[in-house]
Amino acid sequence: MRAIGALIDGAVLGRRRRRALRLAHRAFEAHHPRWAATRFDDALTARPDGAAALHARDPEALARAWTSRFGYADERRRERDVAEGREVAKDFFETLAE
Repeated sequence: MRAIGALIDGAVLGRRRRRALRLAHRAFEAHHPRWAATRFDDALTARPDGAAALHARDPEALARAWTSRFGYADERRRERDVAEGREVAKDFFETLAE
């Protein structure tokens, strides 16, 4: 019985997390429409690298996951985007924590 209770608790917690994530994405999109338009969105956090960054609450990793979706001919450009994305990811994590 304890195992079933744990599964039910996990399912409820999973729904709460998904709801919190969905609400955070909506708030983020309202505050950062340009970033949301560049695919810094729920699809990003559903990808394995984005989900791992989300789980670790690592803005650097989330920014790198975002930039991995694009082909960069210039690595310096990617690093600039990662630096900017890191700050935006920090804001996303703050929104998620609210």
